[in-house]
Amino acid sequence: MKHDPPRRRTRILSEAEIELWHQVARTVVPREGASLPALTIKQQNLEAEAIKPVLPQAATPVLPPRAPAPPALAPLDPKMRQKLARGRLTPERSIDLHGMFQQQAFVALQNFLVKAQREGIRLVLVVTGKGDGNKGEGKEAGRFGFSDSAREPGVLRRNVPLWLGGVELRPIVIGFEEAGRLHGGGGALYVRLRRVDRVPIMTTSRKKGAK
Repeated sequence: MKHDPPRRRTRILSEAEIELWHQVARTVVPREGASLPALTIKQQNLEAEAIKPVLPQAATPVLPPRAPAPPALAPLDPKMRQKLARGRLTPERSIDLHGMFQQQAFVALQNFLVKAQREGIRLVLVVTGKGDGNKGEGKEAGRFGFSDSAREPGVLRRNVPLWLGGVELRPIVIGFEEAGRLHGGGGALYVRLRRVDRVPIMTTSRKKGAK
């Protein structure tokens, strides 16, 4: 009894093998009167994918780091406040802004605080006046809508706390509050200064036309 020889299984070529075959076939010169077999749709798609240009991916934009938030202001220590009220503690330096133009007062205050901090001073007194308009307090020529001879009572008393809490002076100032009667009451401020080695790193920019 004869046995049929075992049938060989037909192996299916992978896409890589098919592509390699076509690369080799392209180098073969057909005989005269003969031509290469036409590519199937799948093979045509593979060739189209192979020659498709790869577009570069758009780079992810790098955002600049955010500036750290200004440190929070802190009130005077109760023991320090009590010593100031009883005259057992006196501010180490003082500046009187009463009667200055607003721009002049800001520059004077900033320079005063920077110098005091460099000298290691921790507590100063800033006199703003109570706003009675004497000596032309707060007047500004033209820029703010009133003339050199005009008066705006209390403008420095209102603005100095804003300056002390602003971005430009916050790296210097720990906190501030109204002075006691012995040091001017409502017309002055106790201002605590940071130590130089504890000044936070901040990015600041002065706005144009700031008062």
